[in-house]
Amino acid sequence: MTYNYLLVSKNTVYYILLQLDTTVIINLLTKIVLKLFYKVIVLIEQYLKWIDQFKQVLDKWCSFRLTGEYDLIIVNGMGGSGVIGDYLYSLTSVYNGLPVVVFKNHIVPKYIDDDKIVLIISYSGNTVETIKFAEKVFDLTKNIVIVTSGGYLEKFALKNKLMLIKIPSGFLPRTSLPYMLLSILALMDCSGYTIVPYVDVSNTVIFLEKELENIIDKSRFIANHIHKHSRTLLLTTHSPLEPLVIRAKNEFSENAKIISRIDIVPESMHNDIVGWENPYSCEYVSLLIRDPEDHVGSKLVDFIEDIYREKNIPYIHLDLEGGSFFAKLMYGSLVIGLTSVFLAELRGVDPVRTVSIERYKSVVNKIYSEN
Repeated sequence: MTYNYLLVSKNTVYYILLQLDTTVIINLLTKIVLKLFYKVIVLIEQYLKWIDQFKQVLDKWCSFRLTGEYDLIIVNGMGGSGVIGDYLYSLTSVYNGLPVVVFKNHIVPKYIDDDKIVLIISYSGNTVETIKFAEKVFDLTKNIVIVTSGGYLEKFALKNKLMLIKIPSGFLPRTSLPYMLLSILALMDCSGYTIVPYVDVSNTVIFLEKELENIIDKSRFIANHIHKHSRTLLLTTHSPLEPLVIRAKNEFSENAKIISRIDIVPESMHNDIVGWENPYSCEYVSLLIRDPEDHVGSKLVDFIEDIYREKNIPYIHLDLEGGSFFAKLMYGSLVIGLTSVFLAELRGVDPVRTVSIERYKSVVNKIYSEN
């Protein structure tokens, strides 16, 4: 008889183990540990293949071009695909390019028209919310670019003769960030709407490849610090590094199976810091992410660091490295991804499977069928 392990009580497990021979128990536990270790290794390898992802996109940099004139970029996606929009928003605030508006839901704004370019991003191509958005926005404009590895959205793009940027399959969405982000940066650069120039992307992969060993060491060090304190993780940064803490929250949730909260300065200086005056609990451990060359941002982080210190909140710094803002974002993203996997290893949890998301996906079509 097969049981869903989530539904088996601890007492039942203990009873079963008592009935087994010691050798059988050891073999069983060994298989469980090896299975988790294998998944950790697989996920780490996917993150380390970011270098290959960079190089593959750079080799085909101008494979796609837009025609026409646009005044706004609309980005739609969920989870690891949706966070691409956050990166684009932040990058345009530092570099250049069209304004970016990000939608992480199924709701299509009425102001979309043929002056807008709509980027539909779904690694699997089967994300229900993104599909709903794509089908509705198609009634407002045909200036749509689909970024996916396949699924329904690939068929939707081909059927309606939309631009399709197909990226390689076989990755988890959260480890395919370079494929998705760089494909869009290449598209915009080669269409006259440059956000990040080719040279910055090219220099970034050289930098990451050179620093890979240090990145791995830094990631494990941070993971050990977080695990040692075993508190709710508090992710703190300054603008314009918002996408890093948004992605970090997602990565630590999916890979390490922990809840975290976010503080972004200077915005949190106008609300969240008051909450530290008399909180129910200060059981947090903070990861402070900053760009050392951003003097204002660093001073803002120093200010909130003082508050954490007063509340006896342990913290650790992640000072971003790289020769450009883009390089720093990618450096931080890779450190965060690897850190979340190393933390999963320390906690003995499966970094690959996302049971709660699977549960949601089992009912999502029924939920949206009523829309």
